[in-house]
Amino acid sequence: MEDFIYSYKKMFANYFIFEGRTSRNDYWQAIAINIIIGAVLMTLSRLLSIFGILSYIYGVAAVVPVLAMTVRRLHDTDKSGWWALAAFFPALNIILVAYCCMAEAPRGGNRFGY
Repeated sequence: MEDFIYSYKKMFANYFIFEGRTSRNDYWQAIAINIIIGAVLMTLSRLLSIFGILSYIYGVAAVVPVLAMTVRRLHDTDKSGWWALAAFFPALNIILVAYCCMAEAPRGGNRFGY
């Protein structure tokens, strides 16, 4: 569980960093924590409206670090970070970006670093 929390903290620590690479493990651990927090807030929002507001604020605050981490993950698979924009289009493109993020990184360095 500590690895998940560390990856999640690292996601927010690199809020506006779109350069470099992120490992597959760090990416999916941070995304898992992000989904859990979002699900808990959405569930609680059905009980009290204040959690709906907190859910919205959290969603807005998490957009940029998730996007930055996705770009770095795509860099790790030797793909351009611009592929992340495909996720803002129809569902098929979200699946494409998720597939790219699940791919194993090539060994050694690539044009985005080590």
